[in-house]
Amino acid sequence: MTVGRRLSWTLTALLTCTALVGAAALLGLLGLSRHHQRADRQHENLRTLYEVGHHAAVVRVLLAGHGPEEDVVARELARVLVAARQLDADRTFDGSDSAGRRAVVERLEGLAFAISTETDPAVVLAEVNRTLGTVAALASREKAAIAASRAAAGQDFRIVVWALAILLAVSIVVASAAGIRLHRAIMRPLRSLEEAVEGLGVAQLGRQVEEQGDREFRRLAQHFNQTSRSLAREHARMQVEVEFKSRQLVRSEQLASVGVLAAGLAHEINNPLGIIAGYAERSLRRLESMADASGSPAVQRKVRFALQTICDEAFRCRDITRDLLLLAQPEDANAVVVPLVPLVERAVALLHGLPLGEGHDVVIRAIDPESQLACMGRPSQLLQVFINLLANALEAAPPPAGRVEVVIERQLDQLLLSFADNGCGMTPEVLQRAFDPFFTSKPRCGLSGCGLGLSVSHAIVERHAGRIYAESAGSGLGSTFLVELPAVALRTGQAMHASATG
Repeated sequence: MTVGRRLSWTLTALLTCTALVGAAALLGLLGLSRHHQRADRQHENLRTLYEVGHHAAVVRVLLAGHGPEEDVVARELARVLVAARQLDADRTFDGSDSAGRRAVVERLEGLAFAISTETDPAVVLAEVNRTLGTVAALASREKAAIAASRAAAGQDFRIVVWALAILLAVSIVVASAAGIRLHRAIMRPLRSLEEAVEGLGVAQLGRQVEEQGDREFRRLAQHFNQTSRSLAREHARMQVEVEFKSRQLVRSEQLASVGVLAAGLAHEINNPLGIIAGYAERSLRRLESMADASGSPAVQRKVRFALQTICDEAFRCRDITRDLLLLAQPEDANAVVVPLVPLVERAVALLHGLPLGEGHDVVIRAIDPESQLACMGRPSQLLQVFINLLANALEAAPPPAGRVEVVIERQLDQLLLSFADNGCGMTPEVLQRAFDPFFTSKPRCGLSGCGLGLSVSHAIVERHAGRIYAESAGSGLGSTFLVELPAVALRTGQAMHASATG
């Protein structure tokens, strides 16, 4: 039931009770009015009877006197007849005693005839007495009728009073019951909703209320529950977003600290590393030129291994300092339009020339035309990002079953590059720290690394107003690195220049 229908039923019940009370009061008033009119008419009849009796008594007095004048008697008798005939003619209100009134008229007419024809006064006087007796009997009956009407009026009045009292009591009970029921039907769901809203005010998100009451309140509870669930989902999403942004902020602060340190550290280390690498290479060349000279082959192998190790480690340290210097580089204002498909193909070609890229199946898929897959940036830095991501994917998915897929597509005003492999995958803990400086999970997969490649890639992508993040279903289920970059329109001249300078 709806609130409107409940209110309609309540108002209908109250109006019905009011109408019944009013109808009972109106009927009672009409009944009392009829009794009052009947009593007035009966009193009028009684007054007329008294008038008839008075005139008849005057006639008797005149007849009893000595030498009555005939005109006086005739005049009084005429008055008696007029009053009696008027009483007999008035039958509209109560005709129950019309025979008595007719008998009075007949007696008076007989008296008039007797007076006009009878010469014996005794006979006339006897007729007058009989007429007065008839009038007195009729007056007694009228008095009895008046008393009966008064008793009936009193009885009807008591009935009306009791009926009104009962109807008023029933109306009060019905109104009270309807009011209490309506109050409960409205206030109970309102209190529940009020408590739930207060709960939302103290951050009790996701709170649900019972769908009770009329249809409007059930709908309101449904809307509240939907809103509460939406707020809870949005709060959870915002918490995840805050945690993600917090990790990004911490990572950016770490990268900034590393960059400041790298600016001085790399400058100081590069010179001695260059000297070490130079002397090691020179010593290796001399050792090879002395290969035919007399000497112990075992000693030569040991010396060659030692010098080669020095060269490898020196070059590795040089790569590390280069990455550190890249973190400290300011944003480049001389960005150009970079076509991404040729740049990714170049990164794949460079890695195919190394032992790391041998035996791997690398697939490049461009979902949209190449003219729509371009961004503003430095080709050399973006190439380094793609090389880092491809190298990690190739290392994580060794041949012959290793497979790497690169998908490039445009989504509105963003470019999305996906680097997916079927390698060792990542755990949720590794996913959270994948872009932290000096963090690496390669030893878990039997690989080596210093943990700067993804940090440098993250810094480069952010410098290009983009975003980089990783996804993995779990350990042993492969990984996917996704890069988002702002898209621009590709122009042929700029594309050729970007490819040439990359």
